[in-house]
Amino acid sequence: MIKSISLPILCALLIAPVLAQTEQYDGYSIAFTKDRASGTAVFEKRSFDEIWTATIKALKLDKYKIEAAERESGRISAILLPAWGQTYDLLGGEPHWEIFVKATEGNVQLTFVAENIEAPTKAIRSLCKKIAKRLAKTE
Repeated sequence: MIKSISLPILCALLIAPVLAQTEQYDGYSIAFTKDRASGTAVFEKRSFDEIWTATIKALKLDKYKIEAAERESGRISAILLPAWGQTYDLLGGEPHWEIFVKATEGNVQLTFVAENIEAPTKAIRSLCKKIAKRLAKTE
């Protein structure tokens, strides 16, 4: 029998199953990896071009600068533009997304890798929600 368990271990035990689950939303789903800095979203019944365009527009609306958008390889790299007077670590500490877009059977898969982004799972959910809103406007 366990007499005592530390609070961080208890939190990790309770949160781990939640992070491993897939979250379902209208038109898409999100699955997170154990490292919390990445996740995968699958948008149903959408084309590569629709998702590509909506993703870039959502990033720009969030004040990200698109550093690279390689359509052939399906890679989008974006960095957060600093707010007025704000500076980031000169050694590459700025918030940064690497997003990989891949067309599958009737769906499009987005793999997100967050670098120096606070609360990455929340940021991935928020970005997917914005992409879904952009897609809804095009219908």
